[in-house]
Amino acid sequence: MTILEQLHPRQNFRYWEEVASLESRLDELVKDGSIREIPPDERDVFKAFNRVFVEVESGITFGLTKPDPPYHGNWEEVDVDNYRLYRFKQPWM
Repeated sequence: MTILEQLHPRQNFRYWEEVASLESRLDELVKDGSIREIPPDERDVFKAFNRVFVEVESGITFGLTKPDPPYHGNWEEVDVDNYRLYRFKQPWM
């Protein structure tokens, strides 16, 4: 199981606190270099997500969509090949 998979076991959120906790942990992992956040200007094809993260070692990519009632938000693995990342270079792959 990858770092990003372990952070939040479910695809949806039940409470706002879950989102805040996840974002806090994500920010810590970005600071220590385990993951990289794709900046908004480099992820035009990821418009459905509020934030997108990539594990540096594996290249596994996850997208975060924050809750917007009645929508519960989402934390899901992104199939990068299907999104065709035109503007995002992946130097570790």
